[in-house]
Parts: sequence; C-alpha cells; structure tokens
Amino acid sequence: MTSQIIDRQSSDLLNPQELLDAAREYINQSKATNTVGAYKSDLADFRAWAEKRGADYLPAKPEAVTLYITHLARTGSKVSTIQRRLVAISQAHKAGGYESPTQAQAVRSTMQGIRRSLVLPKRVNPLS
Repeated sequence: MTSQIIDRQSSDLLNPQELLDAAREYINQSKATNTVGAYKSDLADFRAWAEKRGADYLPAKPEAVTLYITHLARTGSKVSTIQRRLVAISQAHKAGGYESPTQAQAVRSTMQGIRRSLVLPKRVNPLS
C-alpha cells in the first residue's frame, strides 16, 4: 500500500522546469498590474536620480536613498509618493537578492521626519 502511494506521488510530481515556470507565474501574480507598473516607474525615477549623481541604484547605499527621499520631499512630492518609492526600492533589492537599504536607520529616521514635517499640522503660537 505504501509503495503505491509513493509511486503515485512521484508520478504526479512536475519536473523542475515546470515547477520553476509555475513559481515564476505565481510571483508575477503576487502584485496587481498597476502596482507593478508604479514600482517600475518609481524605480526608474530613483535610477535616473542616482545615475545623474554617480551613485549606484542597485544595490543602493542607505545614504543615497536618504538623499533621494530628502530631494523628493524638498521638491514637493507627497508623503504617499515617497513611501511608495521606498517600497519600490525595497522590492527591487529583495528581488535582486540584496539587503534593502530602506531598512537602514538613517532612511527610516529621515522618512519619519518627512512624515512629521509634511503631514502634521504646523503649531500656531497662542496670542499672548
């Protein structure tokens, strides 16, 4: 009985290339088409910014990402746009087998400061 189960299971297995093709298809389906398009556009923007300054974009150094998001904040990008660009940079690094520079403390602190500066209402001093 056990040998019948083993024989049946081995005959049901796909060959490694079929499994690889199926895995790639699942990976391709893991994100919506619009999301993939937005990430590609965001990464292209970061790449152009980095190349113009002689910096590597993949793998990128945390310092370059910190300067990039500072540039975005200073040139009028919304917090949601900056955050999405960080996600695109992170996803590209993970897909390439690199550690994501977006997890570095400098990047995280800079993004936190950007959020506080651009989202939180400005305090008004009370009249004396």
